Amino acid sequence: MTNAPTDGWSPADNPYAIAVSEARWWKESARLAILRMRRKDDARFGWCSTQQIDARQLVFALRQLLSAEDLEQFALKELGINQAVRDVLTNARQRFEDALPGIKDMRDGLMHFEEWARGLGRGPQEKQRDDGVLPRDVARHFWGFGFDPNAGTVKFGPYIINIDTAERAAHEFAHSIYMAAHEVDKRNTAELRAKTITALAAAGIPFGGPDAGFKVSPGTDLSIWVSLDRSPGVDDSEYSDLATRIVAALISVDLRLVSNIDAEDQAAAVRLARGEFLYVAADTVESEEPEESEADTAADPITSAQFQRIVTLAVEKFREAEHCAEIGAFEAACVLVGAAVESALIAQVCVFQTEVRNANLWRKHRKRKTSAEEDTPLFKWTLGDLIQVAVKMGWLPIDGATLSVAEPVEKLTGEVGDAVRFIQEVRNLVVHPGKYVRSEYWPPIGRVEYDVVYGVARAVLDHLNEAIERL
Repeated sequence: MTNAPTDGWSPADNPYAIAVSEARWWKESARLAILRMRRKDDARFGWCSTQQIDARQLVFALRQLLSAEDLEQFALKELGINQAVRDVLTNARQRFEDALPGIKDMRDGLMHFEEWARGLGRGPQEKQRDDGVLPRDVARHFWGFGFDPNAGTVKFGPYIINIDTAERAAHEFAHSIYMAAHEVDKRNTAELRAKTITALAAAGIPFGGPDAGFKVSPGTDLSIWVSLDRSPGVDDSEYSDLATRIVAALISVDLRLVSNIDAEDQAAAVRLARGEFLYVAADTVESEEPEESEADTAADPITSAQFQRIVTLAVEKFREAEHCAEIGAFEAACVLVGAAVESALIAQVCVFQTEVRNANLWRKHRKRKTSAEEDTPLFKWTLGDLIQVAVKMGWLPIDGATLSVAEPVEKLTGEVGDAVRFIQEVRNLVVHPGKYVRSEYWPPIGRVEYDVVYGVARAVLDHLNEAIERL
């Protein structure tokens, strides 16, 4: 009998990503311990100091970062990554150890206290014994663990580390481990792009020339995007035929085109022919990992190209709203402002997606009533979803006094979060005629309403800007 997974996946297949994942977890473990150490002792533990407990956890977490670097170095060497990359990581480890002198020995002393308490430990204790020092005196020299909250230091025998320094060092070291793994992702992307181009060439599909009819991105965002160059006046059947040939060529080498904007099951050739950007992925189950790691975020469903597009969209919608307002089309202007706000909030979630997930605020859905919950792709969130998350994350403050469009706009004195809900209600009345007719109050959407909606939207962007600057 065996409890091994049956899907063929194993952490041994991608140790470079496992190292990044573990580095991230232990970095955050260290940060959590430090946050608690800066507070007063938890009275629920009575005589036992929780600061001293967390100090021990901190030492273990910091030492585990060295283990993550060991694994990363092994993986980089096994994968044949350039020695210069490994040297940069070695230097990062040295800086970490210089900032936290004796961290390995501190952990060893805590873990193997049954030996260190008798002066029979390895490492520095063994060296002193070899120099003729009695075990009893060795034990006395390497003992006395404790956290000094006034000095902000953790001491064990001759070793002392500062918790502020430890927090910075852990963050920088974990980032260095991630950047080393990033080189693996860059190489994998280059190989995937080469495989894509080779498959297209083998199928007789021209690439790179002005008449190719399609584009393959360079992969600078660690994703290989394929898109058609649609020109006015060209029959749709030509794009359909080209898209079908491209998809077939990639399938022949176990590659597929994937959309991460729309999760609905539609043929890749259909998506490509209608002008959608699709990215290339290996058509294998083994490439999927059951646990997300920081290295995996290179292939996150939200790419840098999409982020740039959503930011640009927010600006464009504001400009279009201004043009509509200039000619007196205030209803259209309000709808466009609503679209701009929605785009800005999507961009905010893109920037802080890790924080949103850690706060358990990522939207979820069920395909069927009896199926398990799944993450909802960000680009399928509603404006209501975005507002709710933004308020809970503290990006859009509220006071609960949400204004209805049935009230005079001069009463709009609530916080920004409340005002955004006002924008949502105005937009819904305009774009949903049934809601407008069912409403007991049929509000006019004119210059006054537009000015309020536009002003609120600008305030939203100010709040989002402040949040990013604080970060």
